[in-house]
Amino acid sequence: MLTRLVDNYRMVKCGDYFQAEDGPREFGNISVVSKWTKSTDTALVLSHLEVNHRDLEDTPSSVLHIQYPEWPDHGVPKDTSAVREIFKRLYHLPPNLGPIVVHCSAGIGRTGTYCTIHNTIQRILAGDMSALDIANTVAVFRSQRIGMVQTQGLWLRSGWALGINPKQAGAYSL
Repeated sequence: MLTRLVDNYRMVKCGDYFQAEDGPREFGNISVVSKWTKSTDTALVLSHLEVNHRDLEDTPSSVLHIQYPEWPDHGVPKDTSAVREIFKRLYHLPPNLGPIVVHCSAGIGRTGTYCTIHNTIQRILAGDMSALDIANTVAVFRSQRIGMVQTQGLWLRSGWALGINPKQAGAYSL
């Protein structure tokens, strides 16, 4: 989760589906229980959630919820340490654990930047060096979701987080 629940102007950016400290949060047939929450040195908030579907007799699903509330809306983080910590934590999870769900408030700026970085890293690890063409990666994402990676700063941050210069890695345009 790459957003705060409420921004500095007291505008709601995301519904609170995970912070219940007084019992489960109910969403129809689904309940979410927060088991623990802790903050990291890089401003991440980690929570262990248990999600249960009342109509199924399965055991609850464990969810590692990672929130990065300091990533500014329509802006870029001051440094990449928190984003890099997210990737380090995900890298050590078992691959069969389940899907990764990423969201911010609108689902295109911070989410698009994160998905660009994640996709690029995964492709490079698989040996696909064409992934260094960040402009092409963003173009592919935009063909699927208009507006992904909204600003030039976010686009440049994608490359910076990867340790490359996006100006040199592909066509320089938004």
